[in-house]
Amino acid sequence: MKLWEYVGKKVRIVYKDGDVLEGFVRDYCDGEDSEDGIDSLIITNQETKGQGYVFGVLETEIKSIEAIG
Repeated sequence: MKLWEYVGKKVRIVYKDGDVLEGFVRDYCDGEDSEDGIDSLIITNQETKGQGYVFGVLETEIKSIEAIG
């Protein structure tokens, strides 16, 4: 997946276990720069906006991702 293409966009992620996360992609982390070697996205969503909570989503956890709205 080309995760970097989603930075600055609202997305819907379906995890491999069936959970769904919708939110705004704040940043992309290249696997070459991380300890685990896996690309990831940093996401905030409506429920956590302004509260300092973010989600780190590893590429290996994602079944599908799409830009929305």
